[in-house]
Amino acid sequence: GYSIEAPENTIPAFILAAEKGYNTVECDIQWTKDSVPVLLHDNTINRTARRENGWGFLFRRKCSNYTYEELQKLDFGYWKGKEYKGTKIPSFSEALDCGNEYNLNMYVELKDDSNFDKEKAKILAQAVEEAGMEDKVTWISFNPDYLKIISEVMPESRLGYLTKTEPDKETIKTLKSLKTEDNEVFINVKASQMTKEADSLLDRAGFDFEAWTVDDEATLEKIYPFECSGITTNKLTEEEVDKIIDSFE
Repeated sequence: GYSIEAPENTIPAFILAAEKGYNTVECDIQWTKDSVPVLLHDNTINRTARRENGWGFLFRRKCSNYTYEELQKLDFGYWKGKEYKGTKIPSFSEALDCGNEYNLNMYVELKDDSNFDKEKAKILAQAVEEAGMEDKVTWISFNPDYLKIISEVMPESRLGYLTKTEPDKETIKTLKSLKTEDNEVFINVKASQMTKEADSLLDRAGFDFEAWTVDDEATLEKIYPFECSGITTNKLTEEEVDKIIDSFE
């Protein structure tokens, strides 16, 4: 969502993104003790959760040690600003409903520390189907095994393999392993790691690439010469991107 202003991974952040003209948002999935997928970046609640009195937590508190009902008693907006006090952690289903209402495509990151398995994938698949969002959800992860599980449960799903390193021949093998007869697979590369050689390699193999995180002119200029099909950004609008690109030409 628009996490520069609103608390990340919350409904207010998604709504604000839609109001600012974005048609796609990214979110992160963690799991509760009772196997409910919720939106949370870290595997702990410490950074973004507050008690009713506004106090944080001194000791490490893992999301997976709380039930969904227990998490609902906490505040996940106050840390960002008093105007967001009372914001609850959304379930994945609630996030999908918001995406539906505001016509948002969703990039859903399967966190590498979430112990993802086939049963969890089935829970996500059911939520997506019930929301009618099959053609609006893209699954991304640094863990290709998690994406493989998604492809087994939802063979037509669009998959994005996240990487912090320059794509190489091994990367191509990984991307090919994620392909089904019916899906789309791409790589989502840390912008600073893209090179001319990597761009050519991906092009020859027939895979698109997207870049993260592109928040300023210098980073956009880095990937501009390449065949980049999309960017992840915390704040750049489409108009700002167009303006910056025009300055290159």
